[in-house]
Amino acid sequence: MSGCKKNTVKKWAERGSWVIGIGGVNTGKPNKLIYAMEVEENLPYEEFKRKYPDESRYLQPCITGLNILISKKFYYFGSNAIDLPKNLKHIIIHGRGCKRITDDDINKLMKYLEGRYRCGKRGTE
Repeated sequence: MSGCKKNTVKKWAERGSWVIGIGGVNTGKPNKLIYAMEVEENLPYEEFKRKYPDESRYLQPCITGLNILISKKFYYFGSNAIDLPKNLKHIIIHGRGCKRITDDDINKLMKYLEGRYRCGKRGTE
């Protein structure tokens, strides 16, 4: 993941952290889960380019100086964004920003996703 929440998530995300994206009002998918990913690595852009030269060609040059989050365990719903289960609606932020959620909520979300979906891409942008 690159170019998103650069001043917040990418500063504290570390191996084992989960990052989720929920659609905002102007996304056409408000309050729906767009993606969930377990962070495997959090690398500065230049290190990412050296370590993953083939993958780095997909990144836009304007992200130089930012960190890149790498995940092998991710769910990307994009245009097929899904509703969160009722027991997780409280993690939705009403407005801009991000927040940390509890390990218990992450475990509930992972159990929900793993019981219904395989990891990978399920939608377009």
